[in-house]
Amino acid sequence: MTNRAIDPTETENPEIEYSVHSGPHSHNGVEVEVSIFRLAGTNDEWTLEVENRLGGSTIWEDTFPSDGAAYSEFIATLAKDGIEQFEFDDPIVH
Repeated sequence: MTNRAIDPTETENPEIEYSVHSGPHSHNGVEVEVSIFRLAGTNDEWTLEVENRLGGSTIWEDTFPSDGAAYSEFIATLAKDGIEQFEFDDPIVH
């Protein structure tokens, strides 16, 4: 269910587990990078972040019980607000 899993025992630089739903997403000529992640080796909830081509990011304050739920939230946000909302270079919090 993940594409990267790294040793969670490191405390200074905790390793991150990324969902298979993470990666580039484009629509109407706008491309963003979707990151759905949690601490590797845990059952923690998943965090959703979308980064634009300028390095600005949108981060959801709420976490998600599964990576699929986080991805569904991303898709629902696209349907509601459009991908253009992610073009800002200032961080946005959902």
